Amino acid sequence: MKGLKKIPQGLPKDLFAYGTLMSRDIMQRVSGQRCEATSGVLRGYRRNRICGEVYPGIIASPEGMVEGILYSGLTEDAWKRLDLFEGEIYCRCAVAVQMEDGTVREAETYVLRPQFEYRLTSEPWTLDEFLRSGKAQFESQYRGFTAVAKEEGYARGVRRIDQNGGKRKKAFFR
Repeated sequence: MKGLKKIPQGLPKDLFAYGTLMSRDIMQRVSGQRCEATSGVLRGYRRNRICGEVYPGIIASPEGMVEGILYSGLTEDAWKRLDLFEGEIYCRCAVAVQMEDGTVREAETYVLRPQFEYRLTSEPWTLDEFLRSGKAQFESQYRGFTAVAKEEGYARGVRRIDQNGGKRKKAFFR
């Protein structure tokens, strides 16, 4: 594209968030860290609401454009937590994000897997509407929070066992 500058490859992976993770408190809760955040645009995709849910999905769409946030500096642990949070209906994919200054940054984002595209409605999804009327429901009901919490509990349980001189103790968490 004319006027766009390409950032060199080999830099740490950034996340392009286009849905619920645009809420910085949700992003911090899920990833376990604070990240630098900048606005960006993903071209060639469209964002719509998932049927019966308050969150969106994206799929490839030649004329589409999705506004979102590029988070930088994620650790490997943060990526593991994000993968757990997003679950099976999304696939982490490499994308090119156009930044406000005209540069293009390589990032990864979560795209709806083809076998789940039937769940995508034609209804647009907006962050404003989500924050106004869907965030509380999402935070109390979305299974991804449970998956991350269970993984966290398991990791803490393993550390407790190790700190106990290798002696086995129950490490079951709810």
